[in-house]
Amino acid sequence: MAESRGSASGRRFQLLRRRNKTKRSARGESKNSPVDCFLRGDALQRKIPLSKKTKSNRIGTKADTYKYVGISLLNIFRLNYLKIYDKIYVPKNLGGGITMKEKRKMAVICIIVLAFITFGYAIAFIVHIEADKRVSQITADGMLEYIVGFLSFGATMLLSIYALYQTNHSNDMAKKANEITEKSNEIATQAVTMAQKANEITEKANAIAERAYDIEKYNYQLQIRPFITVTDYDISVFSKQDILFSDLKVFYEAGNWDSISNTNGIKFRITNTTNSFLSFSFDEAICKNSNNKWNNSCAGEKNIKNRIINLMAGESKEIVFIADDKMLEKLWAERISMSFILENRFMQRFKETFDIVFMWIKKDDDLSWKCFLNFQNFRIFRFEYHGDNCIEVEEDL
Repeated sequence: MAESRGSASGRRFQLLRRRNKTKRSARGESKNSPVDCFLRGDALQRKIPLSKKTKSNRIGTKADTYKYVGISLLNIFRLNYLKIYDKIYVPKNLGGGITMKEKRKMAVICIIVLAFITFGYAIAFIVHIEADKRVSQITADGMLEYIVGFLSFGATMLLSIYALYQTNHSNDMAKKANEITEKSNEIATQAVTMAQKANEITEKANAIAERAYDIEKYNYQLQIRPFITVTDYDISVFSKQDILFSDLKVFYEAGNWDSISNTNGIKFRITNTTNSFLSFSFDEAICKNSNNKWNNSCAGEKNIKNRIINLMAGESKEIVFIADDKMLEKLWAERISMSFILENRFMQRFKETFDIVFMWIKKDDDLSWKCFLNFQNFRIFRFEYHGDNCIEVEEDL
């Protein structure tokens, strides 16, 4: 077989040839030693007669052939040995260490390698035993070609096994990566679910906060903000004595009235619907259809003194708007906007307004008046006086 300097086998043969020349020179051996002939691929100069009729060429010496096969196999696995050494003997904290699965795989590979080495040594041993008994028609070049082919086959098989190992290792890594990806997806799904639950909890917390705000607002309205409403009404006849000297009612002159004879009056029962004390007084009443205005004036000392009415929580008192028959006749389908000035126990002023709609009003045969009223558009706000004007201000709820 011709030498090739570009291949690993050629370089290995050259190195081994130089080493043998150096040793041979030191021992004074000739150039035609068995090993030198074997590496050159020449037929051996030494002939050994095996029978009377034929002769055979020995291929090197038995010891050199055995040694060459062993060295060649060990050189093939030199790099793999270093990798195995790093994994087995290097501590885990320095980057070494292998798992039990990898140890089992490495054990299988080592068994296969040892089997090949054993097989190679067995061949060498068989050649050693049978060399003197067989007639060989194979030259050194031919034997070398067979050995190199065998070694190439072994190396190719080992590389295939190693490639299969690496493929399985890569598949395991890919499987682990897929498992990690699936776990990441599960964690992401759980994170989304937790985010949704957090949003639901936030919405519930906001609803609770709004509810608490409403409760506080209602409590404020019951405790701080004053409010009155009309709980009863009718049209009655009052005498001059009742109008001027009554302590139970406050009479306002809504229109003209007869100070000599009895007169009619629209009576409203006003009730404090809050849980605290308040005081109120009539402010004004405007007829939206006729643009008439009910006067805010009282007749008599009692009415003037009592025009500011005090009410405890749930208490009621009556106010009366007196007027003649002509005024009452004009109230059919009239909408009247009334306003009252209220003060709470902290002397904070509020203005309450609402509309009164006279759905119907008539005079019966007994000369008494009947009516049906509808109360709409209640509104209350805090205000302060600036001169003669009242300015609405924001409430601190």
